[in-house]
Amino acid sequence: MEIHLCKELIDKTGNVRMHMILTLRFIQQKPWQEIADYIGGKETEYSVKQACYRYVEGRDDGQTPGQISMFD
Repeated sequence: MEIHLCKELIDKTGNVRMHMILTLRFIQQKPWQEIADYIGGKETEYSVKQACYRYVEGRDDGQTPGQISMFD
């Protein structure tokens, strides 16, 4: 998928934390642990990965399932 389309979809998240996770993972292609370290706080590799998967599956932020299925 083209980068500009990915950026366009990520920009529609409306959630700063999720925008950061999606950008770092799918645009900058960072590993989960590096994303967790960048965000800081109590974030772990597992927590950012699960948050991303929940969002992509439509179980977070009011998204409908499959709305961003291109990230599966």
